[in-house]
Amino acid sequence: MSVRLKKRNLSKAVIASREWYARLGELCAGGFTTASMIGLADELVERLDVDSILILRYPRASSPQLLYGRPDHRHRANTVEDYLLGHYALDPFYLRSDYCSQRGLISLRDVIEEDFASSEYYKVHYQSAGLIDEMCFCCSDGEGGHLNLSLSRTLGKSHFSAAELAGARAIAPLVTAALSSTWRALCPDASSAPQVTSADGEHHRHIENVRLNFGRSVLTEREYEILQHLLRGNSVDLIAQRLDIAVSTVKVHRKHIYSKLEINSQAEIFTLFLEVVAGTKYEPGSDPLARYQRSSARA
Repeated sequence: MSVRLKKRNLSKAVIASREWYARLGELCAGGFTTASMIGLADELVERLDVDSILILRYPRASSPQLLYGRPDHRHRANTVEDYLLGHYALDPFYLRSDYCSQRGLISLRDVIEEDFASSEYYKVHYQSAGLIDEMCFCCSDGEGGHLNLSLSRTLGKSHFSAAELAGARAIAPLVTAALSSTWRALCPDASSAPQVTSADGEHHRHIENVRLNFGRSVLTEREYEILQHLLRGNSVDLIAQRLDIAVSTVKVHRKHIYSKLEINSQAEIFTLFLEVVAGTKYEPGSDPLARYQRSSARA
């Protein structure tokens, strides 16, 4: 008979309970298998009251791969493909890949630099996906990349509490051990581990080239530096703080950036970024925005 826990939330009381250890023992009785990993994921979904679960692999020098997904939310489902095609380049978890490659539990508040709800990245990407908060169990894939088990809540719910995050951190060693042992069998074609193709690698290099060289040829060094912050969704106040310049100075530079990029808002930067990713090809070290603008002008 399956052991069920009386309490719903993943609190300290639950993870210290005999019922919880019995349930973990039941899940892992046969060792770490695909079934036990999915069973453990199901427990996390219920105990943390989440609406979306994704298991992603971030191979070294290649695009992320979806190993297992249950968005359970139509907006989230619609944006997973967008994420894999290029949105990931601006994801705060991806931008902290060095941090996320270490085993443990990483929350959204661990990887953002300010009030995330007021950032443009949140407004453009999280809100469009219908999300309010996210946490990720992270570990190395043993091949130079890392794995994320992402758990998200949708708008209308509360953010993860400090107690819930503490409970998740307490069981992170077990979750990441299971994840690192089973990820190769979690892909849709369980007969083989997901392979990184040359096309995947080139697509990733193209996206990274766009992120690192976007606007470089048409902007001054300071404007380019500020644009990189804007791409991360940072506010004017945070940019001024990071660069140790006046807020009014940042606003002047931002106005010039908008003019040169032919846009009118920070939200349009994300849209333009993705249009450039889709509308150009990989040319190492070049500014794809300049090529995109020239081709648009000819059209």
